[in-house]
Amino acid sequence: MAATVTVVVTTYYRNEMLERAIESVLDIEYPKVELIVVDGSGEGHARPVIERYDVDQYIPQPADCGPHAARSVGASVASGQYVQFLDDDDSLSPETFRVRVPLLESNDDLGVVYSGVELYDGEIEYPDSDVRGDVLEPALRWSTGPCMPSTMLIDRAVLDEFLPFPNLHAADDLGFNIELARRTEFDFVDDPLTHHDDRSSLGDSLENARARRNVLDRYGDLYDQYPLAERAAQATYWRVLGIRLLREKGWSSEAIIAFAQALYHTNDRTLKDVGNLLTAIGGWRTRQVLERAFDDLL
Repeated sequence: MAATVTVVVTTYYRNEMLERAIESVLDIEYPKVELIVVDGSGEGHARPVIERYDVDQYIPQPADCGPHAARSVGASVASGQYVQFLDDDDSLSPETFRVRVPLLESNDDLGVVYSGVELYDGEIEYPDSDVRGDVLEPALRWSTGPCMPSTMLIDRAVLDEFLPFPNLHAADDLGFNIELARRTEFDFVDDPLTHHDDRSSLGDSLENARARRNVLDRYGDLYDQYPLAERAAQATYWRVLGIRLLREKGWSSEAIIAFAQALYHTNDRTLKDVGNLLTAIGGWRTRQVLERAFDDLL
């Protein structure tokens, strides 16, 4: 008998996108799918959409507590043996569970099977062949590629070990991967079984860049055991912060400091790291000009 898979769709004032996400779940070629929609609007904004579809549970939250809190709510009431999270701007391929459930069931040590992802512009991001099995170090380095909530099929028993999920604000996905990786092994399929519209993603914001510091602070004890991973995460934190500061402010002394910190923490310094620091002195417009001239440099 096929195991039940629960899909938890989280939504926040994006009804048009929500329709596409729900329809993709209803089109899945798998016999036992439970569909739960958690609405973070605080006013039941998604209810008119829900009433048009065969949704097993609709949970309107009384207030917006963020996507990770919404995932916690959905996971806590899921009846499936496996859980798939889905943001309202993402959709799933019909064959997704037909392909991934057998892989998850083939190995008792596996708790996560993720996939490649197709972006809105048609670009496909494939899994890194090294990010399987014990992936704690890549997770601490923030180097797990397309492994994010909407691409992961997860054993419910693993999720139960750390419900409710820790709130790291705009950097929830990074902490989520670490929590999973410290408890279970990962595997993947190359196929892009999730379609991700990242044009309105919080992950590209200055808020997200600053929130990454919460991950470094929360998992400090783990990072002490993996000093090279800690340096890599620090370098990424400062590099991303510098880029976002320049893009938002045009010129920023804080961005110059951030790129200097990134250069200091980088394990294997390259011309690109030096270039980031030098372009910060000229500001965002200088960086854009040099990016066009030296595409491989920045």
